[in-house]
Amino acid sequence: MKEKDLTVSIRFPFLKFPLFWSAHTNSIIECEHFIEALNECHKAEYIKKVFGLCNVPKDNLSKCLHETRVAQSVVDLQARKKKRENIEKKWKQMREEEYGKDMKLKKVIEEEMKRRGEKA
Repeated sequence: MKEKDLTVSIRFPFLKFPLFWSAHTNSIIECEHFIEALNECHKAEYIKKVFGLCNVPKDNLSKCLHETRVAQSVVDLQARKKKRENIEKKWKQMREEEYGKDMKLKKVIEEEMKRRGEKA
């Protein structure tokens, strides 16, 4: 199914709005059968929409999209944590290169500044 085919009538059956942006293609692929069910329901008789018979497919689609969004946010969070750890390792390495291992030079400088009465 092409992305441009994934349209749903929202409140006005004569208007077509794109359901998702291209950034959400994983959500579209995983929830494709729910999107198709909702499209079929919207293509059915108008009276079905009036009495809320399309609410179940819509709720199923919403649940599917929520689950994929939550799953993706967990993956993104793990990636951000790993990136942060790498950055902190690089910062530590830079500090060690500047002040020596265990920051000994920095401690000596701070003690000398205290002895002289200067602020660090």
